[in-house]
Amino acid sequence: HRILGGVDFFSRKEIKDLVAYVHIAVNPRSTLHLERVLNTPPRGIGKATLEKYKKIAARDGISLFDAILPAASGHDGIRTFVNLLNNIHRLAEKSSVFEILNEVLFQTKYYNYLKQRIKDSPNERTSNVQELVSVAQVFCHDNKETGLDHIQTWLDWASIMSSEDE
Repeated sequence: HRILGGVDFFSRKEIKDLVAYVHIAVNPRSTLHLERVLNTPPRGIGKATLEKYKKIAARDGISLFDAILPAASGHDGIRTFVNLLNNIHRLAEKSSVFEILNEVLFQTKYYNYLKQRIKDSPNERTSNVQELVSVAQVFCHDNKETGLDHIQTWLDWASIMSSEDE
């Protein structure tokens, strides 16, 4: 499969964001990916809050996800984020990467975020997201399996494509 405008496609912010969400759907305790999307789109979780929970995670020897879980009861942004992660993780166990991407786009209102918050080429970024979803749909059509193994296979493929972009 060839992605249009493949040069640096997987290096683009919007693509990295969505791939990070897919990673989290498979493994909610992936700190690298969690940090990337914790406040993307913005949900009132600033750098100070992130640093606070990173320190707790390091101090207690737990994942960042486990560190923020207790805060979900008192912080609307964290509660929204934790609910999203729980939803996409449950969905990942029985669904496809195409369904995960669509759920993330729906629950985060990612297209609105691109149009309202991103001043640099929002239409191009929207097209990039649509292309990623389209590629995921073709991947799912070609690979009928669903669930975590299927999604991990797509992530491996995306990683290879990303390496080829560089």
